[in-house]
Order: sequence, then structure tokens, then C-alpha cells
Amino acid sequence: MNLSNKLLQIARHEGLALARDGRFRWACAVVFVLLGLSLALGAQQYRERERERAVAAEISRQQWEAQPSRNPHGAAHFGIYVLRPFQPTSLLEPGLQRFLGEAAFLEAHRQNPTRYRPVEDATAVARMAELTTAAILQHFLPLLIFLFAFTAFASERERGTLRMLASSGVAPSTLAIGKALGVAAALALLLIPAILLGSAVLGLAAAGSAGLGRFLGMLTGFLVFYGGLIGLALAISAWSRSSRVALLAVLGFWVANGFLVPVLVSDLAERLYPVMSTQDFLDQLDADLAKGFDGHNLQSPEALELTQRTLEEYGVNTVEALPINIAGVAFLESEQQSQTIVDRHFGELAEIYQRQDRLTRIAALVAPFLAVRSWSMGLAGTDIFHHLHFVAASEDYRRDFNRRLNEDLRDGGPSGQSYSAPEEFWAELPQFNYSPPITRQVLSQNQWHFAVLSLWSICAITAAIVAAHRLT
Repeated sequence: MNLSNKLLQIARHEGLALARDGRFRWACAVVFVLLGLSLALGAQQYRERERERAVAAEISRQQWEAQPSRNPHGAAHFGIYVLRPFQPTSLLEPGLQRFLGEAAFLEAHRQNPTRYRPVEDATAVARMAELTTAAILQHFLPLLIFLFAFTAFASERERGTLRMLASSGVAPSTLAIGKALGVAAALALLLIPAILLGSAVLGLAAAGSAGLGRFLGMLTGFLVFYGGLIGLALAISAWSRSSRVALLAVLGFWVANGFLVPVLVSDLAERLYPVMSTQDFLDQLDADLAKGFDGHNLQSPEALELTQRTLEEYGVNTVEALPINIAGVAFLESEQQSQTIVDRHFGELAEIYQRQDRLTRIAALVAPFLAVRSWSMGLAGTDIFHHLHFVAASEDYRRDFNRRLNEDLRDGGPSGQSYSAPEEFWAELPQFNYSPPITRQVLSQNQWHFAVLSLWSICAITAAIVAAHRLT
């Protein structure tokens, strides 16, 4: 019997043994039902939240356009809300978007932190008991793999069949790979229907194929992760003296890696790189902005100097002789200078978030559950990278928005005349159209997580082969 036939025979035997196990079939049925419920719940929440977002964005825009004729800078202080659209894949993995906010209030002079965090309105029980597709894929399915793969070698040794296999000329590496393929084949009985169901739900919820590329990328990462789990379970099974020891080992790894390590890393990141409260952040920002150029006070030394430069530029001696409104010039200068302060404060906040994320990346080297969680959030569009991308886009829009308003005030007429923009001017300002990062950019941003998953999977499968050699 050649190598490929031996491999297929071992894989077939292992796969059939699992598929015929009533406990395995019941466990797969329970997990599949949970996946179905989580997908249905996620799709419902996605549609509701996207509908609410669209309605809120429309109301905010209508309020903006319904303003009466008024000073453009006064309208800038009136402000407008912009809301982040949800990625279709967020129905699978809510990630951090519940904690980071979904809307930004844009006004004159300063950037505001994002608002409306759903987690703030949820009870402690609701936060802990959320049934999401990602949670099932990251926790329940690994448990299923461990519970039905830990006996692969241990039970053979206890029954005394390992020596029979060795004497029949089966190489240890062939035995290990064959058993891994058998477990994977049995697992496919659950994964293939789940993937088809997930694709259908995603397509219906998003009314098309939007997000399908991200969904497939997310699944690829999970499949690599599961391959590593199978390898680890086989390695532990081969190294353990009994099935009981193997069971304790895989359960210990599952609890530590899936629950304890993420909490410990999160707490450590918060201790090493603490994020100040929103109110403290705003107080510090406002304090620094107050030290800068104030466009409202035309008698300040900075404003008087600006006025003198403007007079010289236009070759006139008095403000009244200027063909433009000096107030608009002052507000443009004030906005320009405030941007430096805003960039510094929000840049420091973004750096804290990124340092916390880098710590998680490092910890993922020894905790693959962290790597697959980060990969899942990244492809779902619910990680810190997507949040900062939205924050940057909304701030770019705010600056352009205020620049247009202040330029309209500047060009509205001489400083000696009061100026109010006509009502139709508000509708002429462009609406906020947010374009999320493309899939290629997201994959590039998360290549570290996939590399860690791939490396860990290779090491786990190699450990299983090495452990199988130890048995002979």
C-alpha cells in the first residue's frame, strides 16, 4: 500500500469514527443551531442599526439645511452630525465598534471624540451574554475540536492498537497527518453548511455581495486557526500518559487562551497605556485651544497683526475699505492654527490605541486566540484601524466644511457690513460620504495576524508529527 493510500485510509477511518459518534453529531447540531441563531440575530441588528444610522444622518442633514439665513460662522457652531456606516461583516463580529462610538459631532474650532457607544446603554449581563457568530467560531468550535480530537492517540495507546499500526509499516508522520485530515473532514460536515448559511445571510442582509470578500478572508483565517487547533490536540494526545491527562491539558489551554489571556492582556494594555476619560481629554483640548489664536476677538494682538497684514495685502488703510470681511479672515486663521493643536491631542490618543494594539499583536505570538480575534475584527471592519480611519475621514470633512463656511463669510462683503448666508447656501455644502478601507488595504493591515496564525498552525502540526514519532 503506497503512502497516499495509507494516508487516505487513516483519514477515512478517523473521520468516519467521529462522524458516527452520536455525541459528535449532537455537538455539531448544537453548534450549527447556535451559528444559525447568531447569524439571524446579527443580521437583524445590522439592518436595524443601519436603518437607524441612515435615518439619523438624514435628520441631521435636514436640520442643517433648514437653518434660516445667518452668519456662516454661527452655522459652523451650530454643527452637524456624521455617522459611520456599518460593514455588512460587522453582523458576524461586532468587535470594538460598541465601545468606540458611531457618530461624530462636527463644529467650529475643535474636533470631538466619537459619541453614542451602544455598550454604555447595555446592562452588565447583556454585555457578557451576547451571542455572536464570531464568539461561536472563536470559542465553541475550538472546544468542539478539542473534545473530539484529544483521544486520537491517547485512546489508541490505551487500547493497545498503536503498536499494531506501527508494526503494519505506518510511519508516525503519516499517522499524524492522516488523523488530522480525518478530524478536519469530520469538522467539514459542520463548516461547509455553516459557510453556505453565513454567505446567504450576509448576502440577504447586505442586499448583494457587499462584504463577501471580507467574509471569505475571515473564514480563511479561521480555517488556518482550526488547523493549528487540530495539530495541538493531536500533539497533546500523543504526549499525554492517558486520555484524562490529555482532556485536562486541552481544556486548560482552551480556558487560558480563550478567556484568561485576552482579559489579562487587555488589563495590562490599559495599565501600561491608559486612556483618559472623555471629559478629561476635552478639558485638556479646550485648555490648549484657549491659549491659541481666537478668531472671535479681533482686538487681540494676534488679530491686530493679522488685520495689519491683510490691510497691506490689499493696499488700504482701514478695515472698512477692505473688499472682504476681516472676520472671515480671522476665523480661517483661527481654524488653521487650531488644527495643529487638535492634531497633537488626537494624535496622542491614536498613539495610545495603537500601542495597546501592538501589545496585543506581540501577545498573539503565544496566544493564537488573540490573533484570530484580531483577524476577525479586522476583516469585519470593527477594529481600531477602521475606527481611526473613520475619525480621520470625519475630521477632514469637518475642516473642509468649516473652510467653506469661513470663506463664504470672508467673501460676503466689506467688514463694515453685516453678512448672512442665504438659506439655499446650506444645501450647497457637500454631504459626508464615507468610503471605508478597501479589502486589499484591510488584508495588508492585518497580515501580521494571519502570519501569526499560519506560523502557529505550522508549529502545532509539526509538534503533532514529532509527538507521533515519540510513540513508536
